[in-house]
Order: sequence, then structure tokens, then C-alpha cells
Amino acid sequence: MECGRALGLVKAQGQPRTDSTQVVAAVRLMPRLALVGETLRAALNDLAVQAPDWVRAVAQADWDERDQRRSEQGRVPNGKEARASYAKTGGEDGFQLLDAVAAAPTPAPLRELASVKVLQAIWAQHSERRPRSQATGESAGQSSVRWKEVKELPRAAEQLESPYDLDARYRTKRDTHWLGYMVHYTETCEREQVSLITHVHTTPATVHDSQCTALIQDALSKRQLLPREPIVDAGYIDADLLVRSEQVHGITLVGPPRPNPSWHAKQEGAYTREQLTIDWARRQMRCPQGKWSSVWTKPREAVSSPTISVHFRKPDCLPCPARALCTGSAQPRHFNLLPQAQHEALQTARATQATEAGQQRYARRAGIEGTISQSVRAFGARRTRYRGVPKTHLQQGVTAVAINVRRIVAWCDQVPKATTRTSHFAALTV
Repeated sequence: MECGRALGLVKAQGQPRTDSTQVVAAVRLMPRLALVGETLRAALNDLAVQAPDWVRAVAQADWDERDQRRSEQGRVPNGKEARASYAKTGGEDGFQLLDAVAAAPTPAPLRELASVKVLQAIWAQHSERRPRSQATGESAGQSSVRWKEVKELPRAAEQLESPYDLDARYRTKRDTHWLGYMVHYTETCEREQVSLITHVHTTPATVHDSQCTALIQDALSKRQLLPREPIVDAGYIDADLLVRSEQVHGITLVGPPRPNPSWHAKQEGAYTREQLTIDWARRQMRCPQGKWSSVWTKPREAVSSPTISVHFRKPDCLPCPARALCTGSAQPRHFNLLPQAQHEALQTARATQATEAGQQRYARRAGIEGTISQSVRAFGARRTRYRGVPKTHLQQGVTAVAINVRRIVAWCDQVPKATTRTSHFAALTV
């Protein structure tokens, strides 16, 4: 980056662009039954290295048969009842091992092993231990293991998917499904100059783009590379980020905010929120028919995304001749408004993006797709060679350096940029 600064190719107050792509983890995605089996096997192997005599004393005779092979080498039984029995047996084995580790006189270091903590965490996610009822005929004090339903599992951001990579997460984005991470590239896009990557941000796959916007801005600010107008897609923009970018860093996010999802924006002639007048001083809204709202509830400060609740009066709303254009509910029209600063910032961004000048300014973001393509095709950036966020981030950072070096050399040698590839068949129709 210092080389880029020396050549005048990287500087603050520029107009960079940011986008992200998926990174597949270096571990295998396993079904639930295979996951718990492999987790137990990994813990037993680790314990066998640390305390082999202790493992011989506590291991059950049938553990060797069930847990000596890797999950991909075994076969999960077919049928609902067989799978339930398999899950119950595996759950009991895991809890029995955890009990043995926790009981005296187990050496204290064993309880601190990473594999033991992972075993405890994954068992808590997928299994539940509960006392057996007297009706089952089991003796008092014994417990039963219940395999949890899918709806009882934690959120995807909290689920451990492998005992060997605790940072990898499973995500579905449109038609793409993967286990791993997301990498965010920020690069310069000044006209008549080479585009260089100025920042790389790596996260687990479940971290949304909007959660990275502020972190990327703060990192660029610390390196004195804060942009003037960063160009991003809709995933990096929301009302709070528009306001924060302006207030904290004095920059303007450029990109398309998410459109209004209500049916009013899709039906011609319907009364959208933009057609209502908001009087922030009076704390009232006026509809296109000239009626004023009656209730304006202040947002609760404790809520992460506070909104203002606005209601209209029944005598004004229910007999209104334009009611079909306003609401399909049997109740009066109701709005949830963002606070004034967020509301106005969002409306301004949408209005700007709708203009021809806004579209032309945003069109420069498309160039970063070539950077992602180069990182994937030339450097294999979409697959990590390592486990965990820190090492995956290191790989992505080295990849960005390699891309920058190649681009600077090509720029110094005055090698023209390649044009978009066109197949021979498509060229016939041009």
C-alpha cells in the first residue's frame, strides 16, 4: 500500500467501491448425525493423546466400534426409528464422556481441552438431557437423552458446523449454499488510474454486508484512506448507516437503498409513504385526502432500531373514498416511521439513485466484479486453505497484495485493461 501511496495511486478522499464474495471453508459440511459422531471421535482422539491411561479406564467397550472411523467412512442408518436410536446412543456416549471428564480425579487440563469444550457446545446444541420418568421402568436418578428438533436449534450465526473449524458458518444466499466465510474487497476506482485494493475484511458467512460497512469505514479512517463517496450495493446500505457515515466520517454512501417492499409501491395509483406529508414539528402526518394523524408514539430508546408509530383516526380513515388505494386492512392506516434523520437520509438516497446522474455514478461499482473474478480465477480466493477467520483473512490479504502487485506492474508497463470477454457465438449477434 505504501508503494501505491508513493506513486500517487492511493489517497484519501477518493471514491472507492466495495463488494463481497463467498469463501468455502477447508472443512466438510456434515449432516447433524455425522457432525455429532465426528465431534465425539475428535474429542476421544484428543483425550487419547493427552491421557491414554485415563481413556482406557473410562472408555466403554462399544465406543471403539462406533467412534474409531471418520464420519465419511461410516454409514448413518436408514429409517426414522433407526436414526433416532443412533442419535440417542451417540448422545448418551457424549454425555457419559463429559461426565467422566468433569468427575474427580480427572486431571484439570483435560477439562480445558478445546475438543472437550467443542463437544460440550455441540451436544448442548443438538441434544437435551432430562430425567427419565418412573413410567419408563428405569431406576431413579438415571437420565434420558432427547435429540432436538430442527426448529430448536440455534440461529445459523451461532451453530457450530464442524469440530475442526469453529468460525465457519453455513449460509444460503439466493441460489448459493456454502459453509465458510465472506470476504469484502474495497478498491480504488479513480478514472485513468489503476484500481488497487485498499482494504480486505473477512467474516463468518452469516455476517451480513450491512454489519461490515461501519467496520470498513473505521478501518479506512485509521489508515488515513477515508473515502469521499464510497460506492456500494444495496446490501451495505440502510438508514442508520447513511446517517452514521455522514455524522461520524463526513462521507456520503453511494448506492441503491433497498426499495419500499409494500404493495403500495407496486400498485399504480396507490398511496405510498412518500405521498404523505410529515410535519416533524407537529408530530403528525397528513394523507393525500387532507386528513391528519391522531397518534404519534415516540420511539423507545432501548430498541436497536427505534421507529415512530403513527395512527390515523377511524372516523377519517374508514369512510374514506380512496381507502382501497391506502390500505387493505379493516383498521385505519398505520405507519412505522424511522426517526427524522434516518427517514430523510433514506428518502434522499432513493431520490438521488432514481436520477440519471445517480445511476451513472453508481455504474462505476460494476468494475469490482472484475476484481472478484480475478481473485477467484487467478488466486483461488473462493476456497480457504486454512481454518478459522484469522488465517482465512491472512490468505485473503496476501491475495489482495498479489493482485495489487500484478496491477501496478501492468500499469507501469502500460498494459491496457482487458475488455469484457464475449463468446464467439454471442459475437455473431452483435
